[in-house]
Amino acid sequence: MRASEALALMLKSQLLEGASWLLAGRLTSNLLGLASSLIAERLLMPEDFGLMAIAMSLFASAAVECLSGPRLFS
Repeated sequence: MRASEALALMLKSQLLEGASWLLAGRLTSNLLGLASSLIAERLLMPEDFGLMAIAMSLFASAAVECLSGPRLFS
């Protein structure tokens, strides 16, 4: 096996490992968010849960705007 082939194989292995860790982290984060929403749903009154849902959607919209960067002329 040549050095370039060994390097390509090592990079592919590292890429797959990194992608699997990223996927596991994303899945864990989403599951924790779902669990916290379900717990809040049981603890809060319907009106309070509605206010929390509105606030969460506003924060999510703000996060998307921040991550998309400035758009000056769109």
